[in-house]
Amino acid sequence: MRKHALGGRQQTLRHIPYQQIWLATHRSVVIPTVISVLLIFAILMGYIIGHTDPRRAYTLSEAAGLAQMEIDRASEQDRILTVEQINLKQQLNQEKYRNDALANEMGAVQEEMDNIEATILNALMSNLTDKMVSRSGASVSSYTTEAKNLISLNQKLLDFKKTDLAERVDISEYEELLTSRLDHLPTLKPVPGALSGYGYRRHPVYGYYHFHPAVDMSNPKGTPIKAAGAGKVIGAEYHSGAGNQVVINHGNGFTTTYMHCSKFYVKVGDYVEKGDKIAAVGNTGTSTGSHLHFEIRLYGSPVNPKSIVLES
Repeated sequence: MRKHALGGRQQTLRHIPYQQIWLATHRSVVIPTVISVLLIFAILMGYIIGHTDPRRAYTLSEAAGLAQMEIDRASEQDRILTVEQINLKQQLNQEKYRNDALANEMGAVQEEMDNIEATILNALMSNLTDKMVSRSGASVSSYTTEAKNLISLNQKLLDFKKTDLAERVDISEYEELLTSRLDHLPTLKPVPGALSGYGYRRHPVYGYYHFHPAVDMSNPKGTPIKAAGAGKVIGAEYHSGAGNQVVINHGNGFTTTYMHCSKFYVKVGDYVEKGDKIAAVGNTGTSTGSHLHFEIRLYGSPVNPKSIVLES
């Protein structure tokens, strides 16, 4: 560094090295060149490292492959879900079509069943009406015929109730009418045994010849006595000749009487169903042994139980 005096002032001259001058002059060429060299060097080093360490290179390659597989799998799942949604929509449409068709079919079947039910009920009611006795011309024979017909219809009803059709056809109205009508006819045998002794005979105690308006049914003392038909108890008391007796009014002009009972199970005013236990067989009153005196009357006139008792 040199100092010079110029115009009375002292100036200092600085010496600049040649290398700095050259670098400043060629900077636009040198810097890109250096960067390029460094970049090439880095690429070569990566290549060398990759080939000199195959495990690392394989690891990098495997990771890239797994990543690609996950991407492919996600895409495949999306496609599968799309297809499943399309199929499900088609299935739902098919089920809706089937349900609509089934509903229409069921409606047609129900209408047909309603028509069948109406036809059956009309036929049954008509048949039942035909079997009923006209009250203006009621007689023992007509009631006997009606009882036989009602019992036959009742058996057919029981057979019908065992069929599949009975579950779909409501015949409760018919059944109620038939049962009510039959139950109020004294057709049930009150105790086991033969229905004998009705008509003219000699009195077993007093010996005179007379008309016996009932049957005598021998049974051990205490044997339950059943009501021959449904009705209202209008008598349940002791009489000197009849002993303990029960009288039931069944309607339609019918009454039944049960004599010589050992005990009562009902009282006056009770309503009983056909087959209900009303008393017990005994030997009370004028009697030669334990038995039931069973009597049926229609509008006060005696009826031979054999003509109308049809059920055991």
